[in-house]
Amino acid sequence: MKEPNEAKKLTLIQITGMENHQILDQTSLMNSMDEAELNLLFNYFKQEYNDQSIIRKLLKKGYDETKAMQMISEARGLYTGYVLKKKAQREIVFGSLWMVGGIIGTLANIGLIFWGAILFGFIQCSKGIFNYRNNL
Repeated sequence: MKEPNEAKKLTLIQITGMENHQILDQTSLMNSMDEAELNLLFNYFKQEYNDQSIIRKLLKKGYDETKAMQMISEARGLYTGYVLKKKAQREIVFGSLWMVGGIIGTLANIGLIFWGAILFGFIQCSKGIFNYRNNL
């Protein structure tokens, strides 16, 4: 039997289309909801339901209103953080590609300096790194 304070592993593959190796540790969700409930809420968030619609759906499934509001609050924070982290990762990748492409274009010695692409890539990559570190 698991210890009550043991961290729970929650996979988000079916919900957000994330890769199989991405797993989140969430100790705060251990006592309030299980993985199936979290998956349900993430599906609602992904479909852009508002909180009142989600509460109505949870009430139909037999949850009381207080529990439904608590579940939504906890799950929304987790979902928002994860979405922001994924956005930051995309900014890092595309910023790096722009920067490297600008450097390669400049080094190809075709008579142009691609300073705009280098600067844009640097700014986007830096922004992504900053946002990623703030959403850990």
